[in-house]
Amino acid sequence: MSLPEKLQDLSLQVASAEQASLRKRSVYSLTYTDTAQHTVGLSLPIVEKVFQDGDLFASLDMNLPEGYLFERIVDRYPKFPLNKMHLLALMGAGAIGRVTYAQPGQPALPLPGQVSRQELLSGHRSDALFHELVETFLGAGSALSGVQPKVMVPVGDKAALSTPNVIIKTEGVRYPGLSANEWMCLTAARCAGLTVPQFDLSADGQLLVVDRFDLLADGTRLGFEDMAAIMQLRVRDRLSSRKYLGSYEDIAVALRLVCTDVAVALEQFFGYLVFSVLVRNGDAHLKNFAVLYDDQRTWLSPLYDQVTTTIYTYERPGGVESVDRTMALKLRRGARSGEASRARSYPSLIELQAFGREVCGVYNPAAVVVRVQEGMRQALALAEANSAVPSTVRQAMAQAWQDGGLSAR
Repeated sequence: MSLPEKLQDLSLQVASAEQASLRKRSVYSLTYTDTAQHTVGLSLPIVEKVFQDGDLFASLDMNLPEGYLFERIVDRYPKFPLNKMHLLALMGAGAIGRVTYAQPGQPALPLPGQVSRQELLSGHRSDALFHELVETFLGAGSALSGVQPKVMVPVGDKAALSTPNVIIKTEGVRYPGLSANEWMCLTAARCAGLTVPQFDLSADGQLLVVDRFDLLADGTRLGFEDMAAIMQLRVRDRLSSRKYLGSYEDIAVALRLVCTDVAVALEQFFGYLVFSVLVRNGDAHLKNFAVLYDDQRTWLSPLYDQVTTTIYTYERPGGVESVDRTMALKLRRGARSGEASRARSYPSLIELQAFGREVCGVYNPAAVVVRVQEGMRQALALAEANSAVPSTVRQAMAQAWQDGGLSAR
């Protein structure tokens, strides 16, 4: 995509119709059109018409690429003064959620072809194929946040698609077996009755193919907002740790404020939290929980980005290899700063069930724990039968899940 060095205006569209204009001068200004019918963010209601902020609005900042793909974009535009307006323009129609971005007066760029799902899952030349997809679709609104190498592509074998509909993930050098790791976690969640997107693992275990859950079969796009955006935290900066601020109780409070059916959302969220704890996902931060919305209601999104982090090591100062055995967030609100380490320790099942009753209003939290444990057992059996899952990954996951409370009562 060709970008002007000075980009100060963008058109924000929903369902192919302009809803608002975004301007960057000394501050960011968002102005809804007179004919706007759809909000472009939960904290940006149409009734207020005009919004201004010294930084990009959190509901839009959420869509900016970070991690692996942000680095690839920087490589693609060397010595170019990229700013947040440029990054939104690069997202185009490919941002997660229903809002698309366009430079005024310029037509949307067509996608450069589409990919066969069969080819993705065949396991032939997966590494080379992934990098080819990144090079092909990086400038076509296919950037995503997160450390893991991933890209969005249009997958189908019939009519041309107008937007990327599938997320392709690979493991990268730092985290061997990460695709199989996430496949096992999503399989366990599905077996436990939790809501997850459609997903598949390639035959060689290198690629995880995940269908977008904000994109309906008829092409309708749902609004999407992660918990960091709902809490007005801007987290795109490379070294930002703001997505690790707060607690899981804060997420429950936020869900009470935005969800249409609060009881259902809180019960689902408790299931997600139990799952994250038992599989030992130490990276279940604010951007890994989200809501979907349309013009009538708001509800908790499917579970996504679930991995067992304790099977990997990291290097501490001095070159010492260690394993992170803490959660991404505190369980409860109000822990003093000196208690941060203890507050992020994985809770016991008793503490977890108390959270379910007291914070989420779940009548029988113990039953949720048992259901998640059973889903994990079923996933281990399915992984045993799946030749795409490396035995080293399966064994490490089994041990981590056992340590996480797979059999505890």
